Amino acid sequence: PPSTITEVDSAFCPQCLSFHDAATASTLGYCPKASCKKCPLCKSIASLAFEDNSCFYDCGYCSWTSKESGLVLNMRKFVSGGELNKEAMVKATERMGKMLQERESKGDAPAQQQYKSMLQALDGVAKNEVRKAIAALIGQAPISKKSNMPWSLENLEESIRAKQEKHAKVGGQKPKPVSNNKKLDKSLQDTAVESVLLQKNNPSSLADMLPLPIPLRARKSRRCRAELAEGRPGILVKPKLNPLEGDSSLRTGHGQWWKKDSGAVQVIPKVTIVRHVDSDSNNARSLLLKVSNPTLGTVKLRFSGSDYQGEPTWEDRAVKSKDLTHILVDSLHRTHLDIMLNVGATAAISPSEVVTLDSVDDTFLDIGRSEIPAEVKSWLAPGEVTKSEIKLVATKGDSAWLEMNHVGELIGGTPGIPVLLQIQVGDGSWESSLIKPRTNLQTPDYVSFDLVLVWKQK
Repeated sequence: PPSTITEVDSAFCPQCLSFHDAATASTLGYCPKASCKKCPLCKSIASLAFEDNSCFYDCGYCSWTSKESGLVLNMRKFVSGGELNKEAMVKATERMGKMLQERESKGDAPAQQQYKSMLQALDGVAKNEVRKAIAALIGQAPISKKSNMPWSLENLEESIRAKQEKHAKVGGQKPKPVSNNKKLDKSLQDTAVESVLLQKNNPSSLADMLPLPIPLRARKSRRCRAELAEGRPGILVKPKLNPLEGDSSLRTGHGQWWKKDSGAVQVIPKVTIVRHVDSDSNNARSLLLKVSNPTLGTVKLRFSGSDYQGEPTWEDRAVKSKDLTHILVDSLHRTHLDIMLNVGATAAISPSEVVTLDSVDDTFLDIGRSEIPAEVKSWLAPGEVTKSEIKLVATKGDSAWLEMNHVGELIGGTPGIPVLLQIQVGDGSWESSLIKPRTNLQTPDYVSFDLVLVWKQK
């Protein structure tokens, strides 16, 4: 979302879970371990197999092995006394990694040599074009160092074809010669791109296929822009530094998998609009609200009018915008809306009576026996709404239903009405929030949250 930023902290290998800092990961790109390879056919993990005194890469999904490409290590010199121990397997793994690097570098050598020769040829073409331009300016004939073989695109193409035929076999296959009908583009840029395509070595048989390295995965953290602008960390999501933290393979921290979720959705009561009725007589509407307690303790709350002015803009924190753009209103269906805040629409509403909500009930235990109060089932909107107010309809367990009547014209395609949710702290209320009430107060202490009510327009 636009209100957050994403940062890459580090990276790790999804196979061996080895850790790499951001600078190293950007340089490597892949896990450098010889044991972390993928099958070139199905891209599944190719593990090292030790059998019949041989070591090779084996894919357990498609049954591909590196024997088909000749990448096999004889284990006789690593095995002492006829037993394959852990030390021998480690040495064999290191040797397999070196063999794979040698095969890859050997396969790339002809292509790199051809690429360098093409760059030299392009340099000659550029110099020849410069000489021709200079000769045209001074009115002389073109100068060429080799008069018997002047530079031209046809001669360049013939030189490429001759060098390709002289190259040794790459990966057991001879590169395909350049077609005589293939003409190089006159543009130097297009010629350079075409030369790279001509020299690229694509495997054409199983004998050319070698195990592929495993790409590293980025470990990302997400921060709130508003918190960062105010000088706070603003961490919303931050993964563990070590993906093995809590595993029994480490010396300390066994079983420490659990992390506290401090998201507001786990602490602040949830408010939803159950019904919405527009009045036909005047610019008025009636809303049936439901508020639920998500915590394991008692919560006392009330509703009131709000003078919420909107959110500060990113350009100037002192300026507040009434346009709430790209607001997520349904996390299940990923529904976002652009809301026009109607500032002052509820400023005249007096506080409602205090509602006490019990601790949250187990949803699975209440399946099939959850009952809605009769007052809610029989609720009807008032025939004529003349005053903006919020009053209690019914309470049951961890939920309460309230009626909100509002009089006044609303603007915007999707208008939003601000409401103030006040939760009492202290006196056994909202203890899970860990917020301490202020002392020496004659009245209960409340924590206020600005809510914006939005409903589907006709």
